[in-house]
Amino acid sequence: MDKISKGISILFHPLLLPSYAFAYIIFTNPYLFAVYEGTEWVFLVRVILNTFLFPAACIFLLWRLGFMKSIEMKEKEDRIIPYITTGTLYVWAYVTFRKSSDPQILNIILLGSCIALFLCFFANIFTKVSIHAAGAACLCIVVMQNILMSSYDTKWVFLLIIFIAGMIGVSRIKLKSHSIQEVFGGYLIGIAAQLFAYRFL
Repeated sequence: MDKISKGISILFHPLLLPSYAFAYIIFTNPYLFAVYEGTEWVFLVRVILNTFLFPAACIFLLWRLGFMKSIEMKEKEDRIIPYITTGTLYVWAYVTFRKSSDPQILNIILLGSCIALFLCFFANIFTKVSIHAAGAACLCIVVMQNILMSSYDTKWVFLLIIFIAGMIGVSRIKLKSHSIQEVFGGYLIGIAAQLFAYRFL
């Protein structure tokens, strides 16, 4: 069971979720990228680079340099510098994309991710809130909002994502990485962050 939980935690790592969200939008709402037909995958590559590869490389380097006791960041103290580093990269990506003519949905996803990350950073002062749960909740809101915009029937995807989000929370509890309260705290942060991003933009 621990292996399954660890696999779920890796497969749905918070750094991967913005890329999943954007790939989902490309598949289910291609009309948003009509102007960029044939080149929409360039946006996905940029998202992967800026929200996954660069932050992951920085976190790995921080771990190798001894700034973190564990790559899994089991202690609150281990999360402080990675949060700041990743948050800086995410804000930079958001500002860069917002100043371009990229589809607005990209800005919404990135803004939600930035807000969720910084809320988790501040919550980390008091409790080790689950950023896995926060990321999963952000993804749920993106999928839910896309139901209203997509020309396809994507309600089943929303139900699937809700199930996956639940499995992510259960896996974090099973691995004893977080308490139930910390997982639900993450869900609340993710929901609030992504809803605010849609409202703000």
